[in-house]
Amino acid sequence: MIKTYWHLVEALVAQDRLDDAREIVVFAARSVPDEDLFCRSWLLHAEALVATKSGEQATATTSFAEALRLLEELDFALDGAEARFALGRALLAFGDLTGARIEFERARVIFARLGADIRRDAIDRALAEPVEGPAPAGCLSLPRLPGCLPPSQCPGP
Repeated sequence: MIKTYWHLVEALVAQDRLDDAREIVVFAARSVPDEDLFCRSWLLHAEALVATKSGEQATATTSFAEALRLLEELDFALDGAEARFALGRALLAFGDLTGARIEFERARVIFARLGADIRRDAIDRALAEPVEGPAPAGCLSLPRLPGCLPPSQCPGP
């Protein structure tokens, strides 16, 4: 049931309905026992989505970190990879290009190992996504990362 709530929170966040998303997270939290690590991890993931959209970087990264810790403890690789991909998108939203690339690469390795080609390809697209505007400092060391121009268009060091 918790993943249903998570999908609802994800849809509400995409619609900028943050108050509604927060209410769903609070409602879902009432039914998640502390000892249910899987449900706790997805509840934390939902909290992180809302915090990311709200610009609450500390809350988002803390929630993602705890969700990932729980999923790794459970050895749920696919769910962990999904959480890492979401964390990568959150880090991009907060301007942490290096952190985002690290999480995208970690998720990509897991998806590739599991044969989750569609998810792996989504990460490849995220890593190759062109952006507008000037390339940030360090562009050459982060090729193909959103926020960086392709190396051939990047200004010299």
